[in-house]
Amino acid sequence: MSVLNVRQKRIAFFDRLVWALLLCGLFLFLSPTGVLANEENNDQWHQKWYDLNEQASEVLALVEKKDYATAKNRVQNMADELMQLKLGKFVQHPEQAHILLETMLQVKDAHTETDLDERKVQKKVLTMKLALNAVAHQEEPLWLQYYPSIEKVILELQHALKEGERDPFFAHLNRLAVHYELVRPAIIVSHPLRVYTQLDSQMAYLTEQRSQLWQDKERTEALLDALLEQVRIAFFLENDSQKSFWFLMVGLGTFICGILSYVGWRKYQGERARQTVSWREFNQS
Repeated sequence: MSVLNVRQKRIAFFDRLVWALLLCGLFLFLSPTGVLANEENNDQWHQKWYDLNEQASEVLALVEKKDYATAKNRVQNMADELMQLKLGKFVQHPEQAHILLETMLQVKDAHTETDLDERKVQKKVLTMKLALNAVAHQEEPLWLQYYPSIEKVILELQHALKEGERDPFFAHLNRLAVHYELVRPAIIVSHPLRVYTQLDSQMAYLTEQRSQLWQDKERTEALLDALLEQVRIAFFLENDSQKSFWFLMVGLGTFICGILSYVGWRKYQGERARQTVSWREFNQS
């Protein structure tokens, strides 16, 4: 067997191996466990989340019209639908599934109070809507729009503390607690455990240790600085599922480019070897 034939067989073997690896990678990507297949299989589940999000908007409109009976029944139906969804497809931690159910229960409880508080009902419904929207629209959720308001309150707290304005300081603190309660469920379903637990601990200290805040101003100032930084992380940190998807896409693209580059290089080597062998055989003839 000539040297040319041996090299050609080796090149053909490596070509088949490379293309087999490439096809395996594409098969995994398109298989039922792959990204594209998951996207197709999850379309119906995404649609159900979108429907729940739209129903939350309708409930908010009913509350604004003071049609509380219809709103209460609609929330009950939404809770039943949520229990039938596969929450594990959309949230990663049990705490996130729990907070979604809890927001709906809080809306129902607000509707069943003896002395119905209209502002409380509206706030609870809005909180529920922001949480559901955070799951349905992970790229651009509505709760991100509340960052300027929260940042402004924290800056006003810092200013009041610096200027020695005690009453405005505690008034701003109350406003901050209201704003955070509104977006807290949405933050929980959007980020890992460490993000919202740090925020929770900081907010808990501010609200539960109110009497000490004014006495130890240096510590309070440091706490407000840390809180503002943590709020910025929560509002501008990229969602984990988005990062995982892009890492997978970049990895697969790199893999395919590497395979194609290797195929091109092997073909170049084969052409070069064939030309070299032909020249040697020509000299020996």
